Amino acid sequence: MISFKNGNNFINNIFTLSKLIICYIYDMEKIFKKTIQFYLVASIILLISVFNEPYEVNEINETISSGILDNNVFIDLFYLILTVVYLIGYYVSLYFVYNFKKVGRKLYVITCVVGLVLSLLSGPIAAGSISLFFNTIVTAFNGAIIVFLFFTSVAKKFN
Repeated sequence: MISFKNGNNFINNIFTLSKLIICYIYDMEKIFKKTIQFYLVASIILLISVFNEPYEVNEINETISSGILDNNVFIDLFYLILTVVYLIGYYVSLYFVYNFKKVGRKLYVITCVVGLVLSLLSGPIAAGSISLFFNTIVTAFNGAIIVFLFFTSVAKKFN
């Protein structure tokens, strides 16, 4: 509940309310930036955990089909190049979003969609519990960033 110092003074009430709104907007920006920072930390941990899977998980991944990319060296190389370009674009879009650049919001959404398509093309994979945990955390942060970009007061910073 908001309490005003002088209930009879209309201008004082407006001033106090505007200060609360400014503090709210500032806090949303701060929370948004912290969300991106936590996302970066979680994604780095995810990348490290993917390359340190248990032996059994690696054995399963060696034996299952790679989906569309099965047994073709040129398609594998193309997919690897596409993934590297995607990752560079994704982290560039995060930088733009973090600094409230107008192009950042569009680029972030585009790279999210491209990431979904790439994950569908990669085929089935097995993952260890740590990788799966951090993949879930990264996905949650990804959704939170999209919510910030379109449904909070932070969205006004991109117009």
